[in-house]
Amino acid sequence: GKDWIFGGRVMAEGVSPTTREWAGTPILLNDNGDIDLYYTCVTPGAAIAKVRGRIVTSDKGVELKDFTDVKILFQA
Repeated sequence: GKDWIFGGRVMAEGVSPTTREWAGTPILLNDNGDIDLYYTCVTPGAAIAKVRGRIVTSDKGVELKDFTDVKILFQA
């Protein structure tokens, strides 16, 4: 929408095992803000991966934190 503000990337550069990511699906796990993010890693090859992190809200805004440990679930 008109009021969209880019909040930054979920993962820091170099965290994902491939050079591109595509089609992420976040799942909120609990009221503490823990999230599992499932996504496609591409180039080279292709894999479905999961990374866990958390969403933090405050008076200053919303932050995504700690998405650092990627687990490959399966590869094509």
